[in-house]
This record gives sequence, C-alpha cells and structure tokens, in this order.
Amino acid sequence: MSLPGEDPAWRPFFVQANDAEQINAAVAFGKRRGVRMVIVGGREADRCAELLKAEEIPVIILGTHNMPARDDAAYDDAFTLPARLDAAGVKFCIANADDTAHERNTPYSVATAVKHGLDRKRGLESMTIDAARILGIDDAYGSLEQGKSATLIVTTGDPMEVRTRITSAYIDGRLIDLSNKQTELAKKYRERLKQIGGAERPE
Repeated sequence: MSLPGEDPAWRPFFVQANDAEQINAAVAFGKRRGVRMVIVGGREADRCAELLKAEEIPVIILGTHNMPARDDAAYDDAFTLPARLDAAGVKFCIANADDTAHERNTPYSVATAVKHGLDRKRGLESMTIDAARILGIDDAYGSLEQGKSATLIVTTGDPMEVRTRITSAYIDGRLIDLSNKQTELAKKYRERLKQIGGAERPE
C-alpha cells in the first residue's frame, strides 16, 4: 500500500511477522520484490537486529503487555524488547496490540518499556515522530514544528502517566469535542452532589 500523494517508489509493504524465521523470510521476500518492508509485531526482532539494521527495516511493536515469546524467554521479554531494539540501532515505534478503541492504552505500553530500560525521550518519540517516520508522514505529523499539521493533544501531565487527563485535542487545527456519555454522566453526578450538599469529588 502507499499513502496519498507520496512517491510511488516508496510503497511500504507491511508484513506481520513475530518469529525470527518469519522475519528473516519477510526480509528476503522484500529484497526479491524490491519493496520497502515494515515488520509488524516483531516479537523476536532483536534476534534479527543485525539484518534489520543493515536493511533499514523498521518494526512496529504491537504493545509490550504480552507474555514471553518463548517458553525459555525471560518473564520481561516483551517489556524490554523496545530497549533491546533501540540499543541495537533498529528503527521502531510502539502501537497497541488490541482493538482500535483501545489505542488509548498505547502510552501505558510505552511507559512499561521506559520502566524496563528504554530512554524516556525515545519512548515519547516511539509513539509520535518515529511512528510518523515509519508511515512516511513525518513531513506533516509526529512533532510540533512550524509548517506541520496542528494535530495534537493537551494534557494535565505526562501522557505516560495513568492519572494524566487529556483536556483538549486538535486535528489539523480543529478543536475536537471530547465529550461522551461518561463525561456527561460525571457532570450530572457532580451537580446532584451539589444539590444535596455532598462533597464534590475532584475531576
């Protein structure tokens, strides 16, 4: 597949591969076909790190909240994968291995990687500018720079902290309405507390 308006020669080819054998086969296929390969999953990508770095093939890691890839692997195998790839010089970003509705949990997958050895700055980049680079859209998205799309969120603190709330969001400069059933019910609940003289809970 290729992205709208991009150079057809770029043509990223996304292959879901987790085992080292699968990754090696995918890379060989990409070289034969002359396509730009992107590995999705990559649970054992560190076993192929030298090849992936040499061929400049990035990996989209599908979350860190996973069980070890092999029976003899360390308990924190999935937690430390981003740090191991970073140390090996392999380009990667971190996504979420769940339904689209749960992509909101991606920062917590990144937080787990940071807790287990990944540099915090690299962690933030893995879900922003590095993701945009792998998708080939970093000229417009992924970082706050003049001339780029004003697509961003405003939070009360560190986005990797569970207690942090998103106060506003913008897509291409347009303010997005973040209200939903839960936020409306919360307002209704707080108003009722005020009416009966109860203590208002913090937002």
